[in-house]
Amino acid sequence: MTDPVRQARHAGSSEGARTVVLLGWAAKGVVYVALAYVVLQLGFGSATHEANTTGAMRSIAGTGPGALSLVVLAVGLLAFAVGRVLEATTLAGPDIGTSDQVKAGLYAVLYTSLALTAFRLVSQGGGGAGGGGKEQQGSAFLLGLPAGRFLVGALGLAVVAYGLAQAWKGVQHAFLGTLNTGRMSASLRSGVTKLGTAAYVTKGLTVVLLGYFFLQSAVKYDPQQAKGLDAALGEIAQGRWGQALLTLIALGLLAYGVFAFVEARYRKVGSSVSGTT
Repeated sequence: MTDPVRQARHAGSSEGARTVVLLGWAAKGVVYVALAYVVLQLGFGSATHEANTTGAMRSIAGTGPGALSLVVLAVGLLAFAVGRVLEATTLAGPDIGTSDQVKAGLYAVLYTSLALTAFRLVSQGGGGAGGGGKEQQGSAFLLGLPAGRFLVGALGLAVVAYGLAQAWKGVQHAFLGTLNTGRMSASLRSGVTKLGTAAYVTKGLTVVLLGYFFLQSAVKYDPQQAKGLDAALGEIAQGRWGQALLTLIALGLLAYGVFAFVEARYRKVGSSVSGTT
């Protein structure tokens, strides 16, 4: 095989891999936009689905195309999972290290699980039981182990640390590192910077909230204190400023969803797996 032919095939393969990565980001954007809608419904007392990724998928299932939308979304989430691995291997730039490859593997597992959830909802016609008790079940299991309270507390601290890191990434505008900002106009870059800041700060603070409930579970030795996103947001909704806070969270999740679409358009594929998640 001549070098030009080999190079052409390699270029075509790389372009196909890049397309998988970018399609995956678009699918992730759809999930977060749907999640923002569900959280907004929760804030105004009209939620029909749990405020988590599964609830967001059920919301998508309730749209006109229904099952077809979920199938397309499931394929997109699989593309995201595969794309993270591609960015850590065949598409990796010189700045990709072992920690990036480990994170890529973890994200691949997570988003493959989400894709399988979407496929399961298709087989159930968009229905099925919710998973609101998984956090309590997991917390109860850990609390029952030797030094279980410390394990749950350590998990809570890790979740809080991750959330703070995400919020700090937004404040520091670190998310710009994986975008081809040179292809943006000055006004577009300014808008993307504001969008990314809102997205990552909101995402980070939401994750901190989940970590807080895990810490409460450890301190009180009560697995019922470990709440998932749906239960945590439900508790906020009951507060005095619940509606306003949930509206802000919904807008932040919407910003994160839209930012994922920006990634799908301007991402520097293979530059950094851990730059944005």
